Amino acid sequence: MNSPDPEPDSIPFENLTNSKWFATAATILLLLGIVFAFGRAYSNYSVPKAEFDWSARGLSDFHSLYTYTKAFRRGLSPYESHETEDLVMSRPSAPFSPLVFFILWPISILPMGIADVLLCLANLAMIGWIAKQIFAYAGMKFHRGWWLAVFGFMVLSRAGHITLYTGYITPLLVIGALMAFQHGKQTPWLSGFGIMLTSIKPTYVIPLLIILVFRRNYKAAMIGMVLSGLAAFAGITWLAADSSYSAVWDTIQYGQDAFRDDVSEFPVNTWTRIDLVGMFAKVIDWNPNNYVYLAAMIALLIPPGLAIRKIALTENNSSATGLSAFIGMLALLLAIYHHSYDCLLITVPWLAMVLFGKQTLESVPRWHQLAIGFLLFVPAVNYVSTLAGRNLLKLEQLSLAWQSITMINGVCLTLSLLILMYSAARPVSPPEKTNA
Repeated sequence: MNSPDPEPDSIPFENLTNSKWFATAATILLLLGIVFAFGRAYSNYSVPKAEFDWSARGLSDFHSLYTYTKAFRRGLSPYESHETEDLVMSRPSAPFSPLVFFILWPISILPMGIADVLLCLANLAMIGWIAKQIFAYAGMKFHRGWWLAVFGFMVLSRAGHITLYTGYITPLLVIGALMAFQHGKQTPWLSGFGIMLTSIKPTYVIPLLIILVFRRNYKAAMIGMVLSGLAAFAGITWLAADSSYSAVWDTIQYGQDAFRDDVSEFPVNTWTRIDLVGMFAKVIDWNPNNYVYLAAMIALLIPPGLAIRKIALTENNSSATGLSAFIGMLALLLAIYHHSYDCLLITVPWLAMVLFGKQTLESVPRWHQLAIGFLLFVPAVNYVSTLAGRNLLKLEQLSLAWQSITMINGVCLTLSLLILMYSAARPVSPPEKTNA
């Protein structure tokens, strides 16, 4: 049943937000975020090199994917290094699903400069769409002023900024996850398509499938798993045309090993990790292998999964802004390898809670919502835990102060998850009987 239209007072600060001044200020905020991100990308523009240049990261993530996709189009495995004039890469591709190379195939045909512009516009448009969905998923009327404000905040947030600055595909992954949670119960085919989009990155799709099973979205999980498998198989078959399936699998293993052995990816050397294993490994200066990550992921998903399973049958809001989805998104980020840009995922249930908490999380006490609202504000605006922040503070990479700062985001996410799980565990009082 569709949610009823909200009453006029459901929009926060209605008299203020209906004014032209609010819409103008929100537009300025959005433009500042766009100029900040793309201005940095232009001034620190990256050029594909055999050795990665940390001083020039503008659109660097997209340029890597652009190069991998060009190799893929030619039937060359992007999971191994290639030494040709126009396929320069600092390391082979991480084990992304070949689906990403099918998606980027058309844009990889274009010159890099034109592809850059299209990618930037696409990422910006997808973030704008995500901001708009906050109203739809919360069952609220669209409000242009608030949409501009939310859009601008997301672009200026740490997750939005680093996504636009480096040209990463975060919005595509977030859209897929949001679709999976939003339609898991009512429209499993749409949910399955969203799952397929998240399969681009295994650290998204594997925990997502487990969470959806806990959430009792069995049909959606099955459809998503089949679609993801077919997309990956199609890509591997394309690469195996001139070799063999075993040879392609060997290159995937090679790419994974190269990624794992890259010292810049060691937990102790990163300033953007937000997952629990990454934080623990940072404390003891440890570089876990894939088996550790998978085992830890399963163990870490069980407690939130049981909380999700308990409330999945009775929650009034089973959308992407509901309690089970909010717990699921936080658990997804904390259970296995993730970075600060992935926090873009939780902006939807978080901002929906901040704006429309009475409608989206009615079972969560108001003081819980206030605590979570503050905690999740930290990773959204945390520009201290960045390379620029470290240089400004003149901190050593392995110093206790810097390592502590780099774990602030993960700690805030963890506390938020615990509060939501506690809210989910609280007994729900039955509705009071009224005389007919």
